[in-house]
Amino acid sequence: MQNLEFVNVSGPEPWKNKEAKKFVRSHAMKDFRRRQRERNPKGKVKKNSQSGEGSVPTANKKVKPKAGPELPPEASMENALLPVRPTSMELTQVHPAAQGRGWNSGSSSPSYTIHDQMPFGRRIPSPISLIPKISSPISFNPRMYSGLPSPSPSDSSDLSTSRSLKRMSDTPDYQSQADFDLGVSTAAFAVLDDVHAQFDRMTSKFFHSVHSYLAFIHRPRFEKRVADSKIKADAEMSVLLLSMKLVAEPINYAQSGADPRQNSVYIAAKHFHRLVNKSKGPSLDLIQSGILLCLYEHNAAIGDVAYKTLADCANMGQRIGLNASNFKMDFGVPDMAAYQEEFRRTYWALISMDCIVTLHDEKRERAMLMPIPTLDDILPSVKEDYWTDASLNDEYLSLAYYQPVSSQLPQWAHSFARQAQSARLMCMVQDLLRYRFEDDPAGMRTKILKVDQLLQENMVKSLFDCNGNCTQHCGPISMAISASYLLHEFQLLATMTSSDPEDLEALARSKLAIVKLIQMMVDILGMFPITHLPELSPSALYCPYMAAKLSLQLDRVNGVKAPPTLAPANFQLMLQSLRQFSTLWRCTDYYVKDIVRAQSRALPMPMSVA
Repeated sequence: MQNLEFVNVSGPEPWKNKEAKKFVRSHAMKDFRRRQRERNPKGKVKKNSQSGEGSVPTANKKVKPKAGPELPPEASMENALLPVRPTSMELTQVHPAAQGRGWNSGSSSPSYTIHDQMPFGRRIPSPISLIPKISSPISFNPRMYSGLPSPSPSDSSDLSTSRSLKRMSDTPDYQSQADFDLGVSTAAFAVLDDVHAQFDRMTSKFFHSVHSYLAFIHRPRFEKRVADSKIKADAEMSVLLLSMKLVAEPINYAQSGADPRQNSVYIAAKHFHRLVNKSKGPSLDLIQSGILLCLYEHNAAIGDVAYKTLADCANMGQRIGLNASNFKMDFGVPDMAAYQEEFRRTYWALISMDCIVTLHDEKRERAMLMPIPTLDDILPSVKEDYWTDASLNDEYLSLAYYQPVSSQLPQWAHSFARQAQSARLMCMVQDLLRYRFEDDPAGMRTKILKVDQLLQENMVKSLFDCNGNCTQHCGPISMAISASYLLHEFQLLATMTSSDPEDLEALARSKLAIVKLIQMMVDILGMFPITHLPELSPSALYCPYMAAKLSLQLDRVNGVKAPPTLAPANFQLMLQSLRQFSTLWRCTDYYVKDIVRAQSRALPMPMSVA
């Protein structure tokens, strides 16, 4: 049995090697005792080899009824804090926040069942015994989108993962939820150990990169729960750690040539995310880990899987009543204010990821998964230090820091609150793009003009408050710029062949707006530190692509006699930045190929064309 090296060498309540060894040894001892019981069940006497006659149980060898799964002395000592679960406790409930406050106000949220322990005669499938099934290439066969190929079997798989999963493949089914959590955590830590993950390094990178544009995990509460997980196994936390590892320390696929679908951590995280949800039901942790999985799948260009993962998260969010209202709920957990803020921020993270995933749905074939937030919805707290400083208590997070979407944010407001406002505008744009312009040209022009004004106000406010440091508010600024690109591209294509005076006026507005947006991207890239790649949100990766693509589109509209919209040097700047981005995220590699193809043909090609 291997010794886990996934150790925190500093910080709160570090994981120690000796604790990790105990953790694995406890599970191994349970397996050993189970095998003994199967070979020689209680109440039976082995056949006498000399007489050749079978014996029958005597009075002093009566079988004692078992009240629950038997634990060896070692396991009992090491898992003393794991409560003994009732034989069968089944809770069927609808989250109180989902009653009458769901995303579909006219319907009640579906109920769900949480099995604390499976009824007699049934067993929870062993997660470790099922792992070998996911060590082979993922058998997805999604519809291709954005020119991204569907996953195909690879000739080689991750050998280290196969070895670690094979070592743990023959284990018992779990009769209690505590055993299930223990099994998932053991297997997850083994995968993290195989890739030499270090807790301090991983969390530091996560909270300095992904957290800058998806700030939905409360760091003090997260670190406390991680420390508690070494005493009481937590399957949801283990899945969250796997997902964080994926996005916090991305592999340089350009150098390694590895297939992101065969990433050992991704394979394990994807499998356990489904398994834990099926066994224990939806939870805030599973939604958070699903959001990070979706982010990885989107950035790694893994076909249509990101949309499916996000759909699962949206469904779980609806079932637990996830929302952005100011409705006070008693979650029954410590640090109530922090949990409620995390609840709200996770909802906004779902909104942001919905906007990001739909960037690649250029044919508008899929509906938005999340509703458009209302002006009365509450933004994430504009105060950020509580979110990272464990010394601040719940009273510090007062109602003064909760502001509705319609509010004018102070200059010192945190980036994620601003991004929530930008994401709402992106949702409005995506909703507009799903209508046919020619069905109501006048109405569409009016709506586009109104949304465009809101986007301009949002961008001016964010750019002014960041004092020229665009990386400070990269998420909200790039989200608003991406939304503006999409809005004016839509109006440009709808009016470029029209002779209607009002359409021509709208065409002129869109052409001018696109030119200004392109110049804005040139200015940002001219001063942007490329070394900060992991801090870039997916919408920031999308902006240079749209700038180069729409410059070619404008050249086509203006004609060959007009000067190019984007100077050759600036055009190469866009390509160079995208090539730099593609070293970490494969989706930008497809951006580069589409731009080069469009440039060679002197007209822009949609990303969905292979």
